[in-house]
Amino acid sequence: MKRRKTGKSEPFQWPDGDPSFERWKQHCIKTLIPKIEGSNIFVSLTPANAFKTDVKFAVELGFAIMYNKPIIAVIPPGTQVPDKLVRVADRIVELDLKDKNGQKRLMEVLKEMIRERGGDADGIDVEG
Repeated sequence: MKRRKTGKSEPFQWPDGDPSFERWKQHCIKTLIPKIEGSNIFVSLTPANAFKTDVKFAVELGFAIMYNKPIIAVIPPGTQVPDKLVRVADRIVELDLKDKNGQKRLMEVLKEMIRERGGDADGIDVEG
């Protein structure tokens, strides 16, 4: 087994031209980015295992950061939250979305953030 030299890495080769990558890239450009651009608040459903790779989560969160969106990170109960995510998220809410109380709490947090930004949150139904 070859060992990598510390401090050096090989250049990453983007899979440009690969049909499945090109479809995914076009999906991000045509669908994902407009949704994030058009949103007032980005709700991030954080994976339960912060150390397991979730490309969809990472790409969505990256675009939300790039478009300077307020971020609510929804964390499953007991999840270890990475320090960098703590710095980026405007709110971290630990809750179970399968539970009615968790859903209601998320809606309450959304309303709070909308009001803090001068918006009208009265039309949002927190009863689910």
